[in-house]
Amino acid sequence: GGDPLVLRTKDERRAKIVARIDEALRTDQLSPADAGSLAGTCTFMSTTTFGKVGRKDIKRLHQRQHSARGSDKLNPLLRRALLSLRRIVQVAKPRCVYDIGSGRPRRVVYSDAQGAGGVGAVVFRGDDSAPLFCRWRVPARWIRQLRARKNQVEAFEALGPGLALATFPDILRDSDVLFFIDNTAAQSLLSGGAAEDEDLGEISAAFW
Repeated sequence: GGDPLVLRTKDERRAKIVARIDEALRTDQLSPADAGSLAGTCTFMSTTTFGKVGRKDIKRLHQRQHSARGSDKLNPLLRRALLSLRRIVQVAKPRCVYDIGSGRPRRVVYSDAQGAGGVGAVVFRGDDSAPLFCRWRVPARWIRQLRARKNQVEAFEALGPGLALATFPDILRDSDVLFFIDNTAAQSLLSGGAAEDEDLGEISAAFW
């Protein structure tokens, strides 16, 4: 039991990161070397934030870092990543590391999806109460924004845990939650917090 170990980034370091991002946004420029330096700083900062928050945006910095040297001008994806990182640096809560015996309630979530866009999740609260269930159909306008693939089941499966979190926030908040997904690609996507494909990366980032 006892209080959690709290990891946080100092305010002075946060301010320096924001200043570097603001300079890149103001000048509309970010060289590969500067992108690599900023990625390293943000990666260190991300160790003090929850889960994989910010990983998708840091991945964009690494892409600029390792790009063939050409124009240093910001592209739309890189600009979005910088804006997202700026907000994360400003509002992200410290990471709390709890002892296994902390006494926090434990929840178990099972989720599944079908190729047509149906998504469902079941939440077990770890006591004698009946499990909770929710279901949802991915809107057609969302599906149209996904990259063309043979099927979209990976994307739909990855939405299951987020559906549970959005439906039962009061039940899952301040709990140790164990998610079960029967799609290994979706598991990997959510565990990593980023993806090569922009649409899948957005789903992973939204989950964290």
